[in-house]
Amino acid sequence: MGRFFYRHSGCHIVSELELPEWQAFALAGADAAIDETDIAIRLGDTLEAAPVPDHLPEVEGDTVRFSVPDTGKWEVSAGNAIEVHPLAGADPIAVRLFTLGTAWGVTGYQRGWPMLHGSAVMGPKGAVLFCGRQGAGKSTLAAALAERGCPLVSDDLSRAVPGRADRPTMLYPSSVRHKLWEEAIAGLGMTGREKVRDHMQMEKFHIATERHVPLDQPVPLVAIYALRFGGEIAIEREMGGDAAHMLLAQTAYRPRFLEAMGRLTEQAVYAAQISASVPIHGLTRPRDFGQLDAVCDRILAHMESH
Repeated sequence: MGRFFYRHSGCHIVSELELPEWQAFALAGADAAIDETDIAIRLGDTLEAAPVPDHLPEVEGDTVRFSVPDTGKWEVSAGNAIEVHPLAGADPIAVRLFTLGTAWGVTGYQRGWPMLHGSAVMGPKGAVLFCGRQGAGKSTLAAALAERGCPLVSDDLSRAVPGRADRPTMLYPSSVRHKLWEEAIAGLGMTGREKVRDHMQMEKFHIATERHVPLDQPVPLVAIYALRFGGEIAIEREMGGDAAHMLLAQTAYRPRFLEAMGRLTEQAVYAAQISASVPIHGLTRPRDFGQLDAVCDRILAHMESH
C-alpha cells in the first residue's frame, strides 16, 4: 500500500489514499521525509454494504463515525486519524469527496480549529471570504474575481486563526480549484478548460486555476461578505452580535456534526472573535448572471476603499 504526503492547513498529513484534489499540497523528496505526522488518513477494510444511518454522526468519546450509502464509512478520531472504509465498487471520486469534505471538517473541529465554509480570493489588502447558503454563488463570484486577477485562496472549507490585538485573523489556503455550475463556466468563458465532474452535482464541475496564493502560509483575512439575492447591488456592514450571528449561520459546516460533537458553542465563540477583528458585510445583488461584472466592479471598489 502506497503512502502520500501533503502539507495542508499547517499540518503534515500522511495518507494511504491518493488525493489528486490536494496535488498542489503534495510533498516529495526531502519534504516528504519529515518525521512527524499530524494527521494520518488510513484505508480500512472494504465493506460489502454501507451501514446506516446515512451521513449522520455517531459520537463515541473522541471518535466520530458516519456512513454514506453507495460510498462507505468513515471513522475520525482525536483530530489526528481518519479511517476510510470504502464500499466495494464505490466511485473513488466519491470516497475522496467525503474524505476531504465531511471527514476533514470533523478533523478540524476535533483539533479545535475555526472552520469557515466559503470561497475566498486575495484582494489588494488581504483575503476576502464569500459565504452564504448553498446556491448563493460563492464559487462563481470567487472565480469571476480570480479571472480579474484576484488569486484564489479557498473554495469550500478553510481553517481560520482568530485575530488578537497584536495580529490579524488568518486564513489557510485550501484549494486550487473552482467548483462551478455549467452555466457559470460558460458565462465566465471557461468552457474550453479541463474540468472534472462533481460527484454530487451532475452539472457542476471542478476547474483548476493557476491564479492562487502560495499554499504554504496563511494569509490575513480582511473582509467577509455574506451573499444574498435582491433587486439592487448593495453592501452593508453588520455590527456586534448581528455580525457574529451572521458569520456563524453562513459559514458553519455540517452543523449537525457540530451539535453531536458538542462543539457548536466553541464555533460560536470563534465567530464572535473573528467578527470582532474582521468586517462582516451583507452583499445583496440581482440573481442575474449578466450583472456579474457590475457586482465584481462594486466589490473591487469596496475592497480598495475599506
